Amino acid sequence: MEDATTQQCANFKPEWLKEAIAELDHYKTNPFTTYFMKKYGLPVLPVKKAMLGLIQLKITKSKKSKKPPHFEDLVEYVDELKPWGKQSVSLYTLRYDEKEYLKKLLDPDYIKECLSKLEDRYNNNICRWKSDTPFLSEVRHNFDYQNKRGWLSYKWIQTRQFLDFVGPVLTTFEERSVNFFIIDLADGSAQLRIQNLPVRSLTTIEAELQTYTKEIEKLLDFHRFSPISLQPVMRESLLKKVLPITYWSVRTQQGNLIGARVNPSFVQRRLTLPFQGIRPREVTVYWGCEQIVKKSGRLYFALEADDNVIVFNAITDKLRVDYLVSNLLEAARLHSKDKEIKKIINVREIIGPPPPPPGILQGGFRDWIKRRVTGTTRENIKKIAVESAVLPGLVIIRVIFEWLKETLIEKITNIPFIVFELLVYAILLLVFYGGDRFRKYFFKIPPKYAIVAIKILTGESVELIINNREFDRWKKAKLYSAQNVPPLNSINPD
Repeated sequence: MEDATTQQCANFKPEWLKEAIAELDHYKTNPFTTYFMKKYGLPVLPVKKAMLGLIQLKITKSKKSKKPPHFEDLVEYVDELKPWGKQSVSLYTLRYDEKEYLKKLLDPDYIKECLSKLEDRYNNNICRWKSDTPFLSEVRHNFDYQNKRGWLSYKWIQTRQFLDFVGPVLTTFEERSVNFFIIDLADGSAQLRIQNLPVRSLTTIEAELQTYTKEIEKLLDFHRFSPISLQPVMRESLLKKVLPITYWSVRTQQGNLIGARVNPSFVQRRLTLPFQGIRPREVTVYWGCEQIVKKSGRLYFALEADDNVIVFNAITDKLRVDYLVSNLLEAARLHSKDKEIKKIINVREIIGPPPPPPGILQGGFRDWIKRRVTGTTRENIKKIAVESAVLPGLVIIRVIFEWLKETLIEKITNIPFIVFELLVYAILLLVFYGGDRFRKYFFKIPPKYAIVAIKILTGESVELIINNREFDRWKKAKLYSAQNVPPLNSINPD
């Protein structure tokens, strides 16, 4: 394979232009094409095919006239659309004891020093169309100290191979892939975005993740980052009705795979799956929302445990991808944060005599039962049984309330039935979960987190709340806070 030179695609070949036009054509809706036309002063035509033909003609002539758009302009534009296309996203965060490293990442001189001989990539795109190995084409770095927001992103170009049939003959083809590593300089979270592989690819997502992990290690102290496990989020999606599920599979403790192309039923969510000791393997869900990039009112994405990635199998609106990834990142990070902090504390603390167990008023009936089953056979199943006992217990109590309502309560007291019912529920939950837990959630944390505790008690998903109202709030906050921050991507069809 013949590679292009690193400056302005000097070894330009006509077939590359056809391939770049085809890349833009993959974005089926017109806004992506019309945005490019307006950017370079080209007339917006009613037919997309005509606009693509005009772009090709102008770029072919631009080599003589020196007037943009040039081939490298089209390449950069198409590349800027890739982070919100068909991709697999892995999530990372700075380790709990490595927060000081974030200060280094804010320093442009440090980033340039890490680039060494590749310093010409700093905030500068080097055009490359083909490359057998990952080619670092750009490092974009910006941070607004006033608003404490910014990004550090790395972009690689690589040509990958796959097989496909030409008639009865299986033939090798090539495709250009664009891959990114993006660090949020506000909190140290990071995303590795790998372009999805075609059918019959000669490589795997696992191999691609390993390849780009090595590329990142050449440029940063990647050992300071920890991968974030999606397993807790996948469990939450299965056990709580967060989003409609189109496909799910789990591996049980015995190693068996089970799944279905429909939402788990109420019985499966609350009883069957928890008792089977599930380890989710794949969960495909959809969010009902309108998108600019397609007319469908559903945004599909999948969580896959084998490669620990979020998979988008269709071109998706930029802001909606960012919103989903930020929600999933926060949910997964909250689940893993406690474990990481406990690990650090356990290393540092001096081992002494164990503290006395809390009394039943402090830890509640729940902790008392769990202490009794600790160390026994099938300990996990017994603990799950304790949690599951709450639901049928509340159902029975509800039936008793209905009977009492008709017989005693309204006849002997002036207290409204709903007030009496809520009071009894509060007392029962206090006895079951214990006073310490209630104080933790309702008295020692800010009011906004008390709402989270209420969601726990009502069975609503704690961190993973994805709906159009929440998205609108997030979008307004993001756009407001980003007014003085250069965007990670200059393309925003939204």
